[in-house]
Amino acid sequence: MSGVPSRLGIDFISISPFCAPASPPPAMRELDSLGGRAHAPRTQTMKHIIPVINISGLLLCIVGCSKPVEESSLIGTWQFDAQHSIMVLDASHAYTLKGDDGRSILGEWRLEGHRLITVGQTWTNQSAAIRVSVTNDTQITELTDSRMVLKNWGGPVSSLTRIVTSH
Repeated sequence: MSGVPSRLGIDFISISPFCAPASPPPAMRELDSLGGRAHAPRTQTMKHIIPVINISGLLLCIVGCSKPVEESSLIGTWQFDAQHSIMVLDASHAYTLKGDDGRSILGEWRLEGHRLITVGQTWTNQSAAIRVSVTNDTQITELTDSRMVLKNWGGPVSSLTRIVTSH
């Protein structure tokens, strides 16, 4: 068997001793003509991708490392801006969602990071109370003294305004 060396150090071997030495396939000739720099365009692309990845990581850290939500800032009465429904979050973690039609859902709430999770346990109207299990897991995307914005996982965004009650 005879070998034909290339500049890349790869020997092309002829199968038959009766044939002329095999020539490299076209793709190998093209690679050899580049002087082994076939990955230069990918390297250039990676030089541009690395800063994008770094910036993305920084933004994730800023969002993920933002100030945690304090439970005390959620306690109170909130009205949904697009509806006439009222949500009450009590200091004892009692939760009430009052519709403008007289129906309510009573349950509990908890805070996990920036997630407000409400678990409705009883549905009521003027004449009945029915045990239910309704869990709503929302992300708090904005919270001020007077405004809260909740993003439902896979659902709509709800804006709420705090109702100041006099005692």
